[in-house]
Amino acid sequence: MARARSSIEALIRLVYAHWKRSLPRINEPCPDEETLAGFVDGLLDKKEAEKLKHHLIKCSKCAEVVALVQKMKKFQIY
Repeated sequence: MARARSSIEALIRLVYAHWKRSLPRINEPCPDEETLAGFVDGLLDKKEAEKLKHHLIKCSKCAEVVALVQKMKKFQIY
């Protein structure tokens, strides 16, 4: 199970890096994958979470990453 999780995490990092490189430039930098994972896990403080929510509204690529991680978590893949 640990090996599968490691492979999935590597895949998420690879997909995230690809998406981040292909993003159209917006006025703010995209958060790193650890911040996005912290958001999904509810580990960000209220101010950070609100800032990220506003970013997700503007950045469809980051929103896709968060949605993917949430789905994986739902099916206990993450």
